[in-house]
Amino acid sequence: MNHALIGFMGGLLAFPHCMGMCGGFIVHLSRSGEKNAAIAVQFAWLAGKIFTYAFAGAVAGYAGAKAAGILQHTYLQNGISYFAGGMIFLAGLALLGLLPGKGANGPDSGLLATLCRPLLRSPSPAGALTLGIITGLLPCPIVIGFLAYAIQSGSVTIGMTTMAAMGMGTALPLLILGGQVWRQELA
Repeated sequence: MNHALIGFMGGLLAFPHCMGMCGGFIVHLSRSGEKNAAIAVQFAWLAGKIFTYAFAGAVAGYAGAKAAGILQHTYLQNGISYFAGGMIFLAGLALLGLLPGKGANGPDSGLLATLCRPLLRSPSPAGALTLGIITGLLPCPIVIGFLAYAIQSGSVTIGMTTMAAMGMGTALPLLILGGQVWRQELA
């Protein structure tokens, strides 16, 4: 089975979600001056995201290899399933705004917003790379699905390859969006 192809095609087919979740970042980075500067920060941001995905895939593959022996017990599998279901339920409630805890200064006062704010003000290639590494940690259902694939592989290499390829698959539509925004700025 070609894990890189599975990751790439999965990332490519997830473009509607990626446009909605990460499109704002690429649009902002597309407006960072002249064409060469905009392209440099876009590629740096995407490289940061792909690095984070590949690292997470390696960790997931390693964890899957270590957990394979432990998870042969049915009661443990059931417990993990119930825990995961509960976390998904809580995530849904949080997305609906039904859980308290947005912070004293509003929804943009979290750690991620604090880290990203200076990087978005004046994006440089190094800042965009850092921003990509950070945004690669955003809770994304596409990433979570491929992390599950990496875990079940039980292989660091397969996990890393699959996740990096998934990141490259998501990069193509985002680069096309960034190019369209830049062209509209010229018009």
